[in-house]
Amino acid sequence: LRFRQGEIALTADIEKAFLQLELQEPDRDACRFLWLRNPDDSDIQVDRKLQTYRFCRVPFGVVSSPFLLAAVLKTHLKGYTEEKAIAKNLYVDNIFVSAENSKEAERMYKRIKDIFNEASMNVREFASNDKRVTSSIKEEDRHKEQIIKILGMKWDTTTDEMIIEIESLERRPRTKRETLSYIAAQYDPLGLISPVILPLKLLLQDLWRKIIKWDDQFGGDETENIRRTLQGWKERREMRIPRKVSQINDKKEVHVFTDASEVAYAAAWTGPEWLQHQDSAWPSSEPIKNTKEEEEASLLEAGIEHK
Repeated sequence: LRFRQGEIALTADIEKAFLQLELQEPDRDACRFLWLRNPDDSDIQVDRKLQTYRFCRVPFGVVSSPFLLAAVLKTHLKGYTEEKAIAKNLYVDNIFVSAENSKEAERMYKRIKDIFNEASMNVREFASNDKRVTSSIKEEDRHKEQIIKILGMKWDTTTDEMIIEIESLERRPRTKRETLSYIAAQYDPLGLISPVILPLKLLLQDLWRKIIKWDDQFGGDETENIRRTLQGWKERREMRIPRKVSQINDKKEVHVFTDASEVAYAAAWTGPEWLQHQDSAWPSSEPIKNTKEEEEASLLEAGIEHK
């Protein structure tokens, strides 16, 4: 969410981050692996073909590797308390920072390079939505693509928009398992396309009420409901949402709206401009008073305000 603050965003990646950490001698025995020597030589017995090696560096894929990297980076960055934004916006080996002007973003680029060079780490693949900042980044440090991934989501650096892709539907789901599989395939960690996915979730909820087993073929009613719900879902669709929602140090006054119906509840805050329409612009329905659903919506509102 902090990545969506500020006029200018800057992302980067620590090159081969795990391999920059050396394992202490006693710990290397816990990171042994077997290697096959001369696999095409049939004259060598199998037990003589096997060689045992040890990792000298923290290997990628070990359960503790992300923790070890995070601990090292946290310890290193303690010496640079004036750059709290860097330490606060690290995720494993990715860096996401933002600034309100080009000059500050350029300074952060140089500072990030200097700080991690002190730890013998090379930070590369810098990307920004600002042309001036991008041109100030050295060619070897610059990300080559216009659209890059931010923790699984796509970001168009030219238009400064987050891209959410709704997976195409090759054929209509015929079982409850296929329906759930399609819903789960939509990657939306921020819940930006929740209103689009909601009809499918309600459909799945109805299947549970009817006690339909995972792989039972749908009957006539279920098939018709699926057909009606999925009209227009055959093609892969793309939704673009502005990255920036607020300034970094802007004093914020948050207004959160909540409502509920018999089937769902929701909360929305007035942050970005596209959420600030008049009441007449939104679908109207008679609100349900004093219900558990509205209480759930209010609880959701409290969670948003806390964040």
